[in-house]
Amino acid sequence: MNSIVNASETPLSQTRENADSAVDKVSSLAELVNELQASDNAVFELNDAVASEIVNAKLGIASGLFESIRMKHSPTALHCLRVALGCSIWFDQLKPNFQKNDLEIAALLHDLGKIGVPDEILTKPTFLNVDEKQIVDFKRNRGLEVLRTFCASKDVIDFVHYSSTWYDGSRNKTDLAGENLPVGARMLSIVDAFDSMTCDQVYRKAMSLDRAVAELFDNAGTQFDRELIGSFAEVVASGWFDLQLKCCSQWSDADAGEASALWSIASNLSNSHPHPEQSDPVGLFKETLFGQMLDAVIFVDRQSKILFWNPAAERITGLSAASVMHRRFCPTIVDLQDETSTLEIPDSECPVQKTMGISQTSFARFSVRGRTENRQIVDVQISPVIGHSGESLGATIVFHDSSNTCSLEERVETLYSRASQDNLTKVANRAEFDRVHAEFVEQHLREKTPCSLIICDIDFFKKINDDFGHQAGDEALIVFAALLKRFHRVGDLVARYGGEEFVLLCAGCDNKTGTERAEEIRHVLQSTPIEVLGNKCLTASFGVTEVQKGDTPELMLRRADRALMMAKENGRNRVLQLGAGMVATQAEEVKKSSSIFDWFKKKTSEPEEPVKTATLVSQVPMELAIQKLRGFVTDQDAQIVEVEGNDISIKVSGAHPDFGNRANDRPIPFSVLLKFESFNEDDPRKRSTKTRVHAVLAPIRGRDRRKADLSERANLVLNSLKSYLMAAEEDENRGKSGQLLRAATESGR
Repeated sequence: MNSIVNASETPLSQTRENADSAVDKVSSLAELVNELQASDNAVFELNDAVASEIVNAKLGIASGLFESIRMKHSPTALHCLRVALGCSIWFDQLKPNFQKNDLEIAALLHDLGKIGVPDEILTKPTFLNVDEKQIVDFKRNRGLEVLRTFCASKDVIDFVHYSSTWYDGSRNKTDLAGENLPVGARMLSIVDAFDSMTCDQVYRKAMSLDRAVAELFDNAGTQFDRELIGSFAEVVASGWFDLQLKCCSQWSDADAGEASALWSIASNLSNSHPHPEQSDPVGLFKETLFGQMLDAVIFVDRQSKILFWNPAAERITGLSAASVMHRRFCPTIVDLQDETSTLEIPDSECPVQKTMGISQTSFARFSVRGRTENRQIVDVQISPVIGHSGESLGATIVFHDSSNTCSLEERVETLYSRASQDNLTKVANRAEFDRVHAEFVEQHLREKTPCSLIICDIDFFKKINDDFGHQAGDEALIVFAALLKRFHRVGDLVARYGGEEFVLLCAGCDNKTGTERAEEIRHVLQSTPIEVLGNKCLTASFGVTEVQKGDTPELMLRRADRALMMAKENGRNRVLQLGAGMVATQAEEVKKSSSIFDWFKKKTSEPEEPVKTATLVSQVPMELAIQKLRGFVTDQDAQIVEVEGNDISIKVSGAHPDFGNRANDRPIPFSVLLKFESFNEDDPRKRSTKTRVHAVLAPIRGRDRRKADLSERANLVLNSLKSYLMAAEEDENRGKSGQLLRAATESGR
């Protein structure tokens, strides 16, 4: 058996090479391991100005319909646009037998009926009740009637009409079901659900792309067409974010005159939306001020609809701006209680409404539900905003954190010294990053809250030194570090990892938010001229990941570095994200199965008796599960010992110093035996292929280890494996089919 390489003594590039060599062995496993590259990018973010610009070219004279949706509820309009872009991308790959333009228009207007839904339902911060769902369904049908009055395309009408029908006909019943449903309607329903799951909502966080795809597979055969989901998963894996950017560019070049041919009633729409910096030069200063404030700042209008939610509000409440924007502010949304956390504040006693009613600033102390689900004491100042004519325009709300706890970054800044800084860029050095990163991972795993790691590398930095000199190269590093600090939030850490490579630790930040921030940094960097470089702009590549179960600092860093390498290999100047993120499953001890134990004994005689056996279930087909296993092998610096049929034997060294090992302990290598098998859901309606993985973990030559230590470390490996495979132990899956997807889509918003 090959010797184990200690990652702490091996250059990262050599570790990558060793891991890549090991992973190559997996490709023979039942001919299921493809050379596809994972690209779990963030959902593409749009704003109103971009939306109006590209939709006008697609809808022509009917752009007024989309503008009506946007004026009613901007998040719904942007959702429709993202769904339309997704359908357009997928059409190019699938090439179905109908007009692409019909599918795009159906997607853009499939939520037209939301115009008639009352604001209190659209902005409700919790799930809808039965009556409210009926109202949404009724208005959806009325929106379809509006389309029927003047849309000349039968396909557009059919796609919208049947998009809410479940594939098996069990819900939202119509005259068609299964293969008889229009293909465009089946495609639209899949992309619609996917976008809902991968965007933040006030009642739940966004899923990673991998997790959302797994949920689609879990509902294959009932809500969705299984064959189409397989096709859609391939499109997502091929670079979802870059494809959306490309699609936006194509739409901008479209001929609005051709689009107008579908419509018999004309509408006028101006798409003149000047950039905020051009129309309001003070806007950038306000954005910077509110972005760096430690206090939460919230703006609401006279109906208490949320108009602004700064980053500190995200940090204190755990709710992203995207999930609450345009929703009605009420005590329920932040779980407002009195400062003793014993008396809930009912929505009927909302202090914001009371303050606007008396037109006087009010002060009070409350507790809110923090991002860690722990109560957090805040001093609240509510100030009414009065117009020149004396009418109420809304209110500003400020939350000041009055708890005695301070963030990790605040402690770091207090103790900062020259020893912890990089001399050139004045950000944290590698030693400081290693220390803080270890605390980050430990703290966020303990509190079960997300945190992200962004690793970035300046593209073609050697050429900068060669063409402009090392002094110019140093200046480029200083500019890049300053830019990272500009996007640094309270609780974050910016560090120079080495050379032209930097890292950004983002507290309370999930995959989606971390990738959005990296994308924003990338965009600003490529648009910022640098004087010492002849006013040329830099570009950089970014790798992003979120902490997940079973992670160690080393594993998290390896995963982010692998994403960075993929970004460079795919052309540089781009952001790539890997990892499923925090998964809400609890590890439970599974009784040893005699059949699994016998299989383990038969496979090898070197490892000790198993200390952990489990049967895992992944919602995705075997080929996708094995593709994700490649990431586990690479990031764990593991070795593929043997591949026989659908059985894999892996050796995990356990040699990383942060892998649960105490300083005086020798590394404990583990043997991980995996047996893959495909199976179909018991429910005859689904017919979806899933993957069952029998896992056996045992130490190699570990007789001198205490059983408690072995069990703890085996759990670390197993939890990491579950995160990579997007799997849960079999008992955890029973009775939970489709719960996450229904939670993401049942409100109809």
